[in-house]
Amino acid sequence: MEDGAWVSVWRSMMYKLLAILSLGLLLPLAKFRLEKYMADRSYFGETAVTQGGEWKALYAYVKPFIYCIIVVVLAIFSPFNGVLKFALFLIAFIGIMIALVNFQVQSFGYLLRHKKLDLMSSSSQPQALEV
Repeated sequence: MEDGAWVSVWRSMMYKLLAILSLGLLLPLAKFRLEKYMADRSYFGETAVTQGGEWKALYAYVKPFIYCIIVVVLAIFSPFNGVLKFALFLIAFIGIMIALVNFQVQSFGYLLRHKKLDLMSSSSQPQALEV
């Protein structure tokens, strides 16, 4: 891998901050750009690795996370109090955790399927929610 570890750390921090400030709407952009940065600086022997695909395609995997964020926002402004509001937050929090794991697994598979090494590519179909 080429030099640029500090640049990678800086990019990672800025993209994560952008994703947090956008309430997860730009999470696919952050994931794709960071993976592309690392892949485009990686080599297998003397052959460069390239990251293909589009960051907008990752929105398909982040939808459950966005739905859970909407539930949290609705819970904040809901007329419920006490235990019912706490239960709504708890359900949304658990949903956010599950949705984040699902996004990480599915986006890993998408990004791996679109990596190319000269004439070679890979085929990956991860299943996060099936046991």
